[in-house]
Amino acid sequence: MDAVKPLTIRLFGHFEALVEGEPLRKLRTHRGNAVLAMLALRRGRSVDRSYLASAIWPDSETSDALYSLRRTLTDLRHALGIASTAIKSPSSSSLQLDLEVAWVDLVEFEASLKLGTDASIERAAEVYRGPLLSDWGYEWINPDRSIFDRMLLESLHARVSLAEIAGETGRAVELLRALSRIDPHDETVFLRLAKAHVRMGNVSGAQKAYEEFKRRLRHDLETAPSDTTQDAIRELFASTAIQSDPSRFVGGNLPLPTNRLIGRRKEFCEIVESLGQHRPVTLVGSGGVGKTRLALEVLRDLATGQSMQAIAVDLLAVRDPDQVYEAFAAATKAIDPDPNASPRTVALRLADSEATILLDNCEHLIEPIRRLVQELADHCPKLRILSTSQAPIGVAGEHVVRIVPMPVPDVDEISFEQAVECDAIALMAQCITKAKGTFQLNDRNFRSVCRICRTLDGVPLAIELAATRARLLSLDQIAGLLEDRFRLLRTNERGLDARHQTLEATMEWSYSLLSDDEKALLQTASAFVGHWTSESAAKVHVDLDSYQVLDVLERLVDRSLVIADPVGELPRFRLLDSVRQYAAQRLADRDELVTTRTKHLKWFTELAETAAQGFMGRDQRFWVERVEAEYENFLGAIAWAKRSRDRTGLALRLASSLMRFWWIQGKLTAGRETLARVLEFDGAEECRIPYARALYAHGALCWSQGDNKDADQDQTRALEIFRQEGDMEGAAGSLRNLSQVVRNLGRPEQAIEYGREAIAAYRQVGNGVFAANTLVDLGVAMYDQLKFEEARAYLEEAIEYGHTNGLTPLEAVALINLGGVFHSCRLFLEAKDAYERAQRLYETIGGRILSTMATISLGSIHAELGQVDLARSLVRTGLDTFLELGEKRGVCVTIDYTALIAVKAGEFELAAALFGAVDRRYVDIDAPRSPAERPTYEAALVSCKDALGNERFDDVYRAGAEAPLTEMVQKANAWLNET
Repeated sequence: MDAVKPLTIRLFGHFEALVEGEPLRKLRTHRGNAVLAMLALRRGRSVDRSYLASAIWPDSETSDALYSLRRTLTDLRHALGIASTAIKSPSSSSLQLDLEVAWVDLVEFEASLKLGTDASIERAAEVYRGPLLSDWGYEWINPDRSIFDRMLLESLHARVSLAEIAGETGRAVELLRALSRIDPHDETVFLRLAKAHVRMGNVSGAQKAYEEFKRRLRHDLETAPSDTTQDAIRELFASTAIQSDPSRFVGGNLPLPTNRLIGRRKEFCEIVESLGQHRPVTLVGSGGVGKTRLALEVLRDLATGQSMQAIAVDLLAVRDPDQVYEAFAAATKAIDPDPNASPRTVALRLADSEATILLDNCEHLIEPIRRLVQELADHCPKLRILSTSQAPIGVAGEHVVRIVPMPVPDVDEISFEQAVECDAIALMAQCITKAKGTFQLNDRNFRSVCRICRTLDGVPLAIELAATRARLLSLDQIAGLLEDRFRLLRTNERGLDARHQTLEATMEWSYSLLSDDEKALLQTASAFVGHWTSESAAKVHVDLDSYQVLDVLERLVDRSLVIADPVGELPRFRLLDSVRQYAAQRLADRDELVTTRTKHLKWFTELAETAAQGFMGRDQRFWVERVEAEYENFLGAIAWAKRSRDRTGLALRLASSLMRFWWIQGKLTAGRETLARVLEFDGAEECRIPYARALYAHGALCWSQGDNKDADQDQTRALEIFRQEGDMEGAAGSLRNLSQVVRNLGRPEQAIEYGREAIAAYRQVGNGVFAANTLVDLGVAMYDQLKFEEARAYLEEAIEYGHTNGLTPLEAVALINLGGVFHSCRLFLEAKDAYERAQRLYETIGGRILSTMATISLGSIHAELGQVDLARSLVRTGLDTFLELGEKRGVCVTIDYTALIAVKAGEFELAAALFGAVDRRYVDIDAPRSPAERPTYEAALVSCKDALGNERFDDVYRAGAEAPLTEMVQKANAWLNET
């Protein structure tokens, strides 16, 4: 068994990393896994950082590659959590994997082979799951792949020979089975295994091994055993008077696909396994997803590999329910050829049959099929029943296997190596080759193929139809014309039923089977973008109450027209894009498109405004996740509103309500860009109050990114409109934000004046919540003026109000600022307690910006307490987070804290360079250090000058100020990540 260590790394086959038995969380980029794999390949030996960086980022300059490595290490260590100590840094220029913390399959593999016993070599074969990192294409892997394959194969062959010489045939069989798992297509291995079975008297085992070997060759390589092997097998079986029984292979009535099956290996294995455990099994999926193709592959495999009779019953052309038994009887003549048998007695006559029956295309005949399948299940205990349908049959004991579209990676993230391994892309490449005669997937066209496959949601029929157009169009032309896919995706290929000759016909077939309520709800669902919830469907589809919507939605999910994605606690739903386009066209045909999309806009405006209130309380995390679940719909609603001047007011209300969501999630740039677009909608300025609220929201996000001049302009204009329109609460909001803006612009007295005016206005309109939030701003303004007692009073009042009224976000942000007051007063233990309390609150409510600020502030306190290593580990997360979010002041504060920690660690040159860099950036963003922060900063400068001398300090400081910010970020990150 694998050793019990915090980290498990498997390099053989597909890369896998487990922390405490759970998969490593998804990293920012896949190259984090590559870093971990490369360290594991060294088996505890150190590796030079430069070599590591150049191998994983071969197309980058050395400095850029090292920067990427540092960011990746930060992400990787964070993801590893308790196992992060596995990555050591024996020197500033090297890294190493600690094998006391990490179990690596390659290490055990080598140790087992070295031991050299039968048991240890079998253990090595067990650890070996396939070629080293088989799904990766990095050049640094290739030299090792063949070495380890050869080592294992040579050891196994040697042990087989020893077992054969010693007459230990059973032992030889076990070792040969291990060999066949490693190299499943080696005919010499198979022949040795078959002969060993025969020597043991297990002729049936030899025959089964032969059938399995043929199946492997056919499925994996589309070939058959060589003539030499077939002759050897015939001679072997002839010598034992055992022959195959060809009567058990009923293949003549099975359709023969023209192309090999691409992908679907997981589904294939699930179906085969299910047929061994359940009766019946139904493949359920939307039209064109490939149910029939997959079912036929399973039947052919059972008919050949397991010597089982297999019959396909195609029910597509059957329209009369009473003809189901006739169709079934006609197809099963090979098993029950009695021409005088009544069709309804066929099930009884198959009681002893061990065949597999495929009932294909059952969705339009659910009731009669249910009766037939029940009869077969009741009276034919050895019969395997496989069905394909767009909805479950609904018979007792039915096992449903959902067949979903092929996954397609994001076009912007996929590499050529990943594209080659993508089944949807491989299917399209195969179909283009069939259409044009020649086609080669390469690094110039793979993104175009990926774009087509992703636009078509990975649906095989749609991909195949798109590929036929490659005879007349370029790949980019095909991608561009998919906006009108129902006119584009059609073929005249002979041999296809009409339903599969056009994508539209496939959709029409599925749509025709729906009830009126199901059609209507599907049309309404076409107004949604991306994921949506049942609540939203009920709010927009007002023809039914919420309970009726649930019932109809469940039927649409069963019919595979709506996809349920059980992600998180809130169930979400979506439509494939082809389904959405078809349903939207049907909605437009009824002249209901505008009405439905407007209902969609109104509902998501209402939801955004409700969420805006929820963001302020203890349920902040719930409301953030609620908005995130349907985020694309908020943006889709805004895009729809742009089409009509009458809807501009709703767009302004919706966008401004999302301001705090964007801020909590750190999507500052996305929020600013969206608000900027909405502010330019036709007629926006005429919607006075909504327009002012959108200006306020835009200004608040500008302030968050350190763009104080833009924020000042927006808030001043918003304040003017609010006052003109008599909206005192709106004016209070702009005054509050102006207080924050002018404080950053170096006008503390005006900041206090704006803050007090905002509190008075909030209290006048009875909004105690926002009045309490403004107490925090006044506390910070007092802090800037070194009025620490007054600052503390304001902040503690805000904390008490927040705690008493369940306003957790208010309590948390006030605690962060109270920690700053304690820090400046050199009350380090009190500051530590405040930051830790804030951290705990953010763990419950979420919020990346302030959560990160609490963490790095806590790091600065640990530096003051002399705990430098702990301080570095806390601060290191800040740079990457704030850079990702575009939070300019956060980047500056993190570099500032890094410099202060460097002083405590005696790294005076690093500190001087970082101080030079951050001082310049504080000027660039109009956000200088507050007067309360300057004593700590000035004391650190004195320490640097004393250590370096004034002349050297000035040179290093100036170099830091003149260096690009990216270079200084790299320098800070490199030091923070050293261990």
